[in-house]
Amino acid sequence: GPADESARDHPDSALVAFFVGTILKIVATMERKHAGADIDRARLVFFFLGCLMLVCMIPLRLFELLSGPVMATDLAVVVANFSATR
Repeated sequence: GPADESARDHPDSALVAFFVGTILKIVATMERKHAGADIDRARLVFFFLGCLMLVCMIPLRLFELLSGPVMATDLAVVVANFSATR
C-alpha cells in the first residue's frame, strides 16, 4: 500500500520517530522525577531500550546496512536512553 511505499522511500523516518519519541519520554520522566514520583520502572525501560538498540546495531553493521547518519542517530538514542537511567 501507500504507507509501505512511503516507509521504503524513507527508511530513516522510523529512526527519527523513535528518536523523537525517546526525547519526549525522557522529558516526561524528568517531569515525573521533579514532581517526586517513582521512576524506577522508566529507568529499567530506558536501560533495556539502550541495550536493545546496541544489540540491533551489530547485525546491521555486519551486513553493511548501517550508514553513517543512521549509526549516529542510533547512538544518540542509546546515549539519551542511558542518560535517563541516572
